[in-house]
Amino acid sequence: MSSFLTEVQEAPVKVLNPFWQLTKTDVFQVLERAGGRDLIGSAVSCSKTFQRLESATHCGCCFQCIDRRLAAYASGLHDVDNVGIYSNNIFVDPVDSPETRTTALDYIRQATGFARMTDDQFAYEHLHELTDIVDCIDANGDQDAVDKLWQLCNRHGKQVVMALQEIRKQHDDLCYKIKDGSLLQLIADREYLKDNAQRLADQIETTLRETVPVAFKARRPKGENEFNDQVEALLRAHGDVLRREFPTTRFAVAKVVPDHEAEKADLLIESKYIRKGTSPSKASDGIASDITKYPTDKFVLFVVYDPDRAITDDATFTKDIESKRACSVAIIR
Repeated sequence: MSSFLTEVQEAPVKVLNPFWQLTKTDVFQVLERAGGRDLIGSAVSCSKTFQRLESATHCGCCFQCIDRRLAAYASGLHDVDNVGIYSNNIFVDPVDSPETRTTALDYIRQATGFARMTDDQFAYEHLHELTDIVDCIDANGDQDAVDKLWQLCNRHGKQVVMALQEIRKQHDDLCYKIKDGSLLQLIADREYLKDNAQRLADQIETTLRETVPVAFKARRPKGENEFNDQVEALLRAHGDVLRREFPTTRFAVAKVVPDHEAEKADLLIESKYIRKGTSPSKASDGIASDITKYPTDKFVLFVVYDPDRAITDDATFTKDIESKRACSVAIIR
């Protein structure tokens, strides 16, 4: 930015960022030490202030709000931060927006990754990004710059983990059930530890469980090809909803092998239709043969349509298959 503005002004311009080595939690602590804790509630961080938030000044759902709220818990200043300024409390209320859920989970996934990484892992996994910025950070050498960035990211990750622990301590009352879909529930289920392929498979399974029985309420499919066509149609019909949660993925791209593929998500979808008179063993044999033909780095969702309940023990059927590779089985009726 300094170089750009110098070029525009045709005179030296220097942009200073004295807090670049501080996390959001660190900045909260600076305010506390400076005697400014009472000013925190009046500061605005939200990136969606253009929305009508009634009396609230923050949406509570955007990246900046999530970053701020977790930093407030990590620094022990959540009591002076949450003074009625958030229109949504994603920690305890269901997160209905796919975008918000993705933002929160991606944020936590990245932070916990930083918390677990060694300095060598950090340098290796982020080599491309680091190459672009180390010269702007430290004139003493690349390694000094990488070390500073590593310390910043690692500290941020550990602070987010600390914030999550505090949130559970504050809001996870064992006398009450956690609301489904809340961030508290997603944290308890370790949803952020799932990769995108598995999360996408879970979402597709939910979609198909709701839509397949309706699609074939009046008439059963004549065969597996017709069932596959309907699965593709349903996924395409719900593509906009799914894409909001997985924005870099294309859905239900028909292939000869496998039945369907979610591009850029390492997810393959195989559909099986157990018709009347077809034994469950035949379906499981077909799935067993499919297991061996796909790369091990792909996650596979097996969609099994069993309208006549030929499978009598869902748990055993599912467990036998899921024990053999990274996959999940959705039995739909």
